[in-house]
Formats: sequence, structure tokens, C-alpha cells
Amino acid sequence: MKYEKVQKTNPFDICIDQHVFPVKCIDRFKEGKVVELNDLKRNISRRAAPKDAVFVCKRLWDQWSETGFMKTVEDSFQEVVEDAVSGERIIKSRNEVVTQFYSLWCAKSYISRFSSNEPVHLPIEGDLLSKYEEEKIESMNMAFLRTNGEMPARFINGGQAQLRYMHYCDLYRETTWGLVRAKGIEYLVPDNFSKALVVPITPKLAFIGGCRDGVAARGDILKVNEMAKASATSYLFCRKFDRTA
Repeated sequence: MKYEKVQKTNPFDICIDQHVFPVKCIDRFKEGKVVELNDLKRNISRRAAPKDAVFVCKRLWDQWSETGFMKTVEDSFQEVVEDAVSGERIIKSRNEVVTQFYSLWCAKSYISRFSSNEPVHLPIEGDLLSKYEEEKIESMNMAFLRTNGEMPARFINGGQAQLRYMHYCDLYRETTWGLVRAKGIEYLVPDNFSKALVVPITPKLAFIGGCRDGVAARGDILKVNEMAKASATSYLFCRKFDRTA
């Protein structure tokens, strides 16, 4: 999918590589510097770094979405994950934070699958702007319209992502999330867990909707991993595939 490139020096630090599942989350599954990946679109298995192109959308939503509400949700989630991984007492607002992250994951996944980077044309005349001026406006969390009525699709996609995020938050607002440790097996991670309320955070830990905190036997995690496979459309990854079966 083609994307609109920025100026060579990228003076406003516009984000190009946008992750559906955050780099920090993928990092926790590394063995050395890479994870093991099953690339479903190319039907190949290989090793991949967290910043590999398979995990990335190219400027599919606008800068405000990336550095605004999405970053706020993901930063809050990382705080909860750090507490969970370190064994610290998890804050009372965990359910809300995990629901927000899961909802954002669903929204970003949907946009990455079904949205286009083709500009939208509106019956309104915009402004004659230089590339520098366009990027400055976007860096200030605003949108723009070109003289021919053209609006970059990323502004529309960003708005749709936020609407979908709000929809999923409302849909899952009553969800309680248990921290479940896998015994004798490790978690698989799909590009999006659409078939179950699951957010893997390390090879051995996941937040699972409707569960209590605790340890799950191999047979139970096998079922979770089967749902991961059923959910995946682009890829599956993990620390080591031979530890997930």
C-alpha cells in the first residue's frame, strides 16, 4: 500500500512506521533480538525483529492519532504490564486500562486491514500549501485540505480508528481481566485476537477476559493458542513455536 512520504529531513518528526501491536509488547517476546514469525500472507516462517516491516503500517493514520490518543492508551497499558511482569500489586484501574488497550488493538487492526491510503476528494476548495506547511499543520494536530479538495486518507483513517476504539471500549466496558500464567507452554500472539478476549504480554503471561488471576495448565493454553491461530489474518509470532504446542 503506497503512502505519502515526508520531506527528506522529516523536520516535524512525523511517524512513518506505525505499529498495530506496540514495539514494547513485541520486545517482551524476543529470544535474543528476534521473535519467531509465521507470515501468513507469504506462507513462510522466519525470525523477525520488533521493527520488522510485517508489524508496520506506513503512515496509515495521522500524526495526532499516533502521538495523541493512541500513545496515551499504550503508555497507560505499559505501566500496568510493567507492574504485572515485575510482580508488583496491579492498580485497581487495570480492567479499564486493559480494555482500552484491547479496544485500540482491535481498532488499529481493522484500519490496517480495511483502510486505504488513497486521498479523499471533497467538494470544497482548500489551501495552496507547501509540503513544509502541510507537515507543520499535521504536527500541530490539525488536518488540511488541498486546493483540489483532496484530503489525505490518513486523517479519515485516524478519525475512524478513534470511533472504532470508542465503540470497542463501550462494547467491552464490563470486562474483567485476569492475569494468567501459562504452565509448561507459551503463548502465541496473532496480529489481532479477534476470536477471544486475550492480550499476551510475555511468553508466559496474558491478560484474559473473564478469568481470575492464576496459573493455567497446558491444555487450557493450547485452546487459547488455537484461538490465536483462528484470529490471525497476517501473522503469528512467539518466542519459540516449539514451546507453544
